[in-house]
Amino acid sequence: MYKILLTGGAGYIGRHIAHLLKKLKDNGQKIDVVILDDLSTGDIEQEPEWPFVKGSYGDKDLVNDLMDKEEFDSIIHVGANCDIDEGQRDPGKIYANNISEMITLMDCAASHGIKSIVFSSSSTVYKTYGMGVDENSELSPETVYAATKYTGEMILRDFEKTYGIKSCILRYFNVAGAAMDGYCGENGVHNRRLIPAIIKSGITGDPITVFGTDYKTRDGSCVRDYIHVDDVAMANWLGLQYIDKNKMAAAVTLGVQSHKGCGTTIKHYAANNQETNRVQSNSQVSERAMREIYLKGYEMAVKEGGAYNIMTTYGSLNGVHTSASFEQRSAVGFCSPS
Repeated sequence: MYKILLTGGAGYIGRHIAHLLKKLKDNGQKIDVVILDDLSTGDIEQEPEWPFVKGSYGDKDLVNDLMDKEEFDSIIHVGANCDIDEGQRDPGKIYANNISEMITLMDCAASHGIKSIVFSSSSTVYKTYGMGVDENSELSPETVYAATKYTGEMILRDFEKTYGIKSCILRYFNVAGAAMDGYCGENGVHNRRLIPAIIKSGITGDPITVFGTDYKTRDGSCVRDYIHVDDVAMANWLGLQYIDKNKMAAAVTLGVQSHKGCGTTIKHYAANNQETNRVQSNSQVSERAMREIYLKGYEMAVKEGGAYNIMTTYGSLNGVHTSASFEQRSAVGFCSPS
């Protein structure tokens, strides 16, 4: 039986994790979940599939009370401030959210005997991210956001040494897509990611702004690696299983494929999705229809690039699951023609 506290469970990635866990429970897996989210960037699109508590994982009294009541054995921690630009403008804010509040969460976990946590880190912790990185690459974060993720990893390692809390650290880049069953997706309200921007452009007719056109790439724009959000959700579940089975910590890198000559430039992706995502600007589009449009755009990229294994060094989690199921969805680093 897994009794899981899911922080950030109303956010883009968190909603997909919650949805996956609900489907697993419906299929007989013994899982119970409580979602904790302050809704600063998350939202409740529809009735939550699990009990929901509005609040911060940095609220010590709230978290202690919740842990007293629910008796969790595991945490999936995806709650964080992920705005890289805001981190550079206001580092104190992102350090408070991503570090100070995480310490509060971990102190509460330690005092309640919780022994497992899956943590969403970032591949930006690597010195040269996106170009051939794996778990053996040098860690040297270059932004405030990356520094908070690196520090979070150090916190987890120290809490393991002192309290025996095992962690599975997931490092990944650009998450894309919507639930393959259409249940949930990304509303784009609180982010400036590429795919929501393309969809918005298709609806409004406004042009997409490309920041930077003089990179050493085939068309001058940045190369991006993508991983499907359903695969990130599954990786969180596999991370819990890995800890449970092996009684040890792990750090894995998800979906970095640009070192294999893959990866899609922003210009290429935007141009090739122009027709797929085109919607009349004066039409009313439902949230469900928006998710279908999102899926079509993502699936086109999958078709262009082919599917790749979710993890660059997948063997570290192979003990609990094979990689076969991931190949159905992840165009991890869409291989675009030169």
